[in-house]
Amino acid sequence: MLGAASRASTGDNWRKRYHALTLHNAVWLNDMPCLPFPSTWPVFVPKDKLANWFESYVDAMEINYWGGATFEGGAFDDRTRRWEARIRRDGEPRVLRPRHVVLATGLNGAPNIPDLPGLADFAGEVTHASAYQEGASHVGGRAVIIGTGNSAHDIAQDLHAHHAEVTMVQRRPTTVISIDPSAALGDAAYLTAPTLEDSDLIGLSTPYPDLLVDSVALTARIKELDTDLVTALNAVGFRTDYGEDETGHQMKYMRRGGGYHLNVGCSELIAAGEISVVQHSDTDRFVPDGLRLRDGSLIGADLVVLATGYHTPQEGLRRLMGDEVADRVGPIWGYDDEGEVRNMWRPTAQPGLWFTAGNFQMCRTYSKVLAFHIRRALDEPTPS
Repeated sequence: MLGAASRASTGDNWRKRYHALTLHNAVWLNDMPCLPFPSTWPVFVPKDKLANWFESYVDAMEINYWGGATFEGGAFDDRTRRWEARIRRDGEPRVLRPRHVVLATGLNGAPNIPDLPGLADFAGEVTHASAYQEGASHVGGRAVIIGTGNSAHDIAQDLHAHHAEVTMVQRRPTTVISIDPSAALGDAAYLTAPTLEDSDLIGLSTPYPDLLVDSVALTARIKELDTDLVTALNAVGFRTDYGEDETGHQMKYMRRGGGYHLNVGCSELIAAGEISVVQHSDTDRFVPDGLRLRDGSLIGADLVVLATGYHTPQEGLRRLMGDEVADRVGPIWGYDDEGEVRNMWRPTAQPGLWFTAGNFQMCRTYSKVLAFHIRRALDEPTPS
């Protein structure tokens, strides 16, 4: 298991993110394989607590983890059926020749940095959401956040807590769900099933047609519960939806990996006018002092946060393995024609290459499936 070069410690992938970051689903959904979280933990786990747990987990489970290591690329040898994997560890180049490579880098690849009109002329600080740290560095400042997904809301709320003047720029409608009670409805099986394994089976073995029916029913109930919240958001110009086919935030996640917000208080700030929202269609361009709107007015800013998402996993693969491998594998994530998640936890068109991603629940459950696939492949004879 490799860690990124700048993240020598196991938990740094979480620890080095912005201070306000927490898991947005309940602790009982997120237990690690073989070693569940303590029963005393909070419902929504903060990032530093999770980072410390990862370090303890690696030690307790005796995982061979390489921190300070970067995977720089690989090539597959069709004759030997092995990879030539190029690693840089603590600055030193290494070459490994495994039979199998698992990319467990998640759905978020390289940050998506859009070419926004005039952004190069902006005189203040520009950062992507992945590099944002904390509002304490911007006390009393003025910030423009491009995007309205989970990270955008978390950062807006953090900046507001540090007395910054915050404006969010909405590019498309967002599905907004209250953490409690609405988001908790989807996790109900984890509070009623006898064991964690039973809950995983119930939650992740539903056939696709039934999953759609269940999602529509769940979303209809969520709409009832969140009527007042969504009405208040719409009244101040924040656009909302409930996804394709009214299937809600969970299907948005499975189809495109984003487009929703699990509310932990930021929506109330928006509805009260304490955090402003403008539509992207009403903006003109950035200027040195901030963001100019089409009507000629100016939103002053010292900071621009690009909460604009990430490139797709296929594009991340392209950067690591090249066009030929990326094109052979095809799209990663989302549903295929059979209602299965594309190229996840199963053989791909590229021999010896596997993928895992998703939330803790999915990774915990499907890691077993992936392990069985690789164990079977390792038992197959290799060319002499």
